[in-house]
Amino acid sequence: MGAEDGLRLMCVHAHPDDESSKGAATMARYAGEGVDVLVVTLTDGSRGSVLNPAMDRPEVLADITAIRAAEMERAREILGVRQVFLGFVDSGLPEGDPLPPLPEGCFAVGDLEEQGKLEARIKQLDALLRTAYSGTTPSGDAVEQGCVVTVDYGGGDLETFLFGNRENATEEQGKITVAGEQVDVYSPESPLGQAITGKKAGESVTFGERGISVTITEVRPFEG
Repeated sequence: MGAEDGLRLMCVHAHPDDESSKGAATMARYAGEGVDVLVVTLTDGSRGSVLNPAMDRPEVLADITAIRAAEMERAREILGVRQVFLGFVDSGLPEGDPLPPLPEGCFAVGDLEEQGKLEARIKQLDALLRTAYSGTTPSGDAVEQGCVVTVDYGGGDLETFLFGNRENATEEQGKITVAGEQVDVYSPESPLGQAITGKKAGESVTFGERGISVTITEVRPFEG
C-alpha cells in the first residue's frame, strides 16, 4: 500500500468462487472506493464440489474447470477487481486408507525450487506490507499523510506519531514501528489530524472540545 497511484489490496484464495463466498462485499466496497483490488487464485478448482442442485449435472462435472473459469471472469466484472491464477491444479481433499496419489500439478507435488521462489516472493510482500502506510511520499515540509510528526503539548511533553490511516498500523493496539520504537498512528480525520494538516514545524494549533494546544516540533517523511 502507499503506492504512487493509490491504495492496493491483495486477496489470496485457494479456489475460484472463494472470492465470491468469502469477503466479496469487502472487496466490492474497496474497489468501488477506487482501491486497486487484486484477487490471487491459487488453483483451477477442478476438484470442487457442485453445491447448486440445478448445476449438478454430468456435463457440468465433465467441464467444471472451464465453467469455474467463466464464473471467475463474471465475478471479476461484478466485484470490479483484477484477478490472476497461479496455475496450480486443485488437489481436492483426498480420502481413503491409504490415501490416493495427489494429482500432477498440485502444489504439494510441485517443483521445490519453484515453490521456494514463490515462498520468497510471499515473504517479500509480507515485509512490504508490514512497513506500508497509506498515502504518497510527502512532497514538502508540511504535515501530510506519510509524515512522522512530533508535537509538544507544553513543557517538553513530546509525542511522536505516524500521520496516516490506522488500518495500516502493523503492531498491536494500533501502533507502528518508527526508528525502532512503537508509535501511534493518527488519522487525518482525527481532531488533532485535522488541526495539523498542512502545518509546518514551529506552528502551534488548538484542537478538540477542550481546546488542547500543541506545537509542531518536527515533520519528516516516514521511511519504514
